[in-house]
Amino acid sequence: MRGGIFMAFDGLLMHQLAKEIKTNLPMTIHKIFQISDTEILLDGQSNERKLRLIISIHSQNNRINFTEENYSESKQENEFLILLEKHLRAGVIQSMEQVGVERIYCFQISARAVRFSLYIELLGKDANIILVDEANNIIGAMKESLCKASTRTLSPEAAYHLPFDYSGKQNPFRPTTIHQAESLVTQFHGFSPLLSREIQYRMQQGQSFGEIMDELNRSDKLYLSETEQGIQFHCIPLTHLGRKLSSYPIMEGVDIALYKMQTRQQTDSLLKLVRNELIKRARKLSKLEQAVLEVGHFEQYRTYADLLYTYYHLLPRNVASADLKDFMTGELLHIPLDTKLSAKQNAQKYYEKYRKGKMAHTKLKEQIMLCKMEKDYFFRLESRLELAEGIDVLEIRRELEKLGYFKAKKNQSTKKRQNRKPNIMTFQFYNDIKIFVGKNSIQNDYLTFHYAKKEDLWLHVKSYHGAHVVINTATPDEETLYYGALLAAYYSQIKGSGPVEVNYCQVKTLKKPKGAPMGLVLLGAHKTIYVRPKEEVIQKLLTENLVQKA
Repeated sequence: MRGGIFMAFDGLLMHQLAKEIKTNLPMTIHKIFQISDTEILLDGQSNERKLRLIISIHSQNNRINFTEENYSESKQENEFLILLEKHLRAGVIQSMEQVGVERIYCFQISARAVRFSLYIELLGKDANIILVDEANNIIGAMKESLCKASTRTLSPEAAYHLPFDYSGKQNPFRPTTIHQAESLVTQFHGFSPLLSREIQYRMQQGQSFGEIMDELNRSDKLYLSETEQGIQFHCIPLTHLGRKLSSYPIMEGVDIALYKMQTRQQTDSLLKLVRNELIKRARKLSKLEQAVLEVGHFEQYRTYADLLYTYYHLLPRNVASADLKDFMTGELLHIPLDTKLSAKQNAQKYYEKYRKGKMAHTKLKEQIMLCKMEKDYFFRLESRLELAEGIDVLEIRRELEKLGYFKAKKNQSTKKRQNRKPNIMTFQFYNDIKIFVGKNSIQNDYLTFHYAKKEDLWLHVKSYHGAHVVINTATPDEETLYYGALLAAYYSQIKGSGPVEVNYCQVKTLKKPKGAPMGLVLLGAHKTIYVRPKEEVIQKLLTENLVQKA
């Protein structure tokens, strides 16, 4: 079960980021981009090196770092961006300082003989970017409102004040007293609860506070751990989590951490929707099956009608019922009658009830079949989301956008998004043999029905949801067939189980049911191979044979 996902930007991490930012100053600002409602990008140069400084005041993912990622410029006009362009474009960031060990930077910028201060306050939901003049008066703020952390005013011409009083806590690099049982957040500047737990854990293992702070102060890396509670990271390894660690250069690491968090956020959002749809389909299926039971006796109405037509001349008028023998079983049937109608008219009435019942039964059966297909489709989506990474998640979202479950994102061209070809994971072998792996419904549908040739070999785990795998030949050798089956098993619901059955056949034998959800196929003649997913073999394939990652 996935938990909360959050950005662990605290004052001590920003202390380490500040060191690298300072080494690239002075920096000339060539252009200022608005990436989104909460992000700006300073495009500039330091000496001969081109630099891009991204600043995000997103409530969960606020951050600042040099980035090499490509970002699209937002088409939305923004008064604050116009203000920054007017005052700071072609200016030079001369210096920057961190306010104590807190989550606030102050950039000193000179532009056309005028000096400005640009305050970057990464305070969670109260994060902000504020431009201040030489007289310490606010020129503008990205969020022009009262900061919830204080009563200060952020409107133009008001004097700039720090968000809150920083006295009362110690500098963690110059401690006087340490209460090990008490949270370090309440004792020192710059601590997040996450870092406090890590240092308290290390101290319990015998490390001194000073040793840990020296390690942190020397660090130029970001250490990242993935847990059920989310993506967690800092500039020292978070050993108390007991999880596998990945380390990156600190600036690159911030980009990677954000990318992973956004992917997890999108995945969790999609999983929530998919699971809600599964609940809806289960409830709908139950109601439909109950309705089928209720109309399931419609065949009895035809029997009543047939008997009434046969024996109408023997039945008196104005009787409330008739007891007639069933032709097939010989049993005596008690048939209710409308006393206002003749026997023939009662027969016609039962025929009408039969026709309506049969029609309702047929429609209900169709709805049940459709509901089961939809339920199976969302089961497959759930399985794929559990395995999804990066582009897979985006393509699943695109798929749900097409089905009307999400609105397309504003900053992307709908036409370009619709025409974009899915990324297919591709493995290259000798003699130009390739294995293609589709990891979501869009990729599977494109790979099987648009990309693969009719003679190619198609593989899929038997009776479970998983990837469509295609080998670009009809007659692969035994080793290649094994690798294809292994990939089909690995990228499926049951990758961690014992021996897995994998069906395989030529693409030309597959059929796509009319009206079926994307990625669903019907097999014709096929064979089966048994494989046991092996992590070491998969990792070797990913290292030596992967030429395009989906």
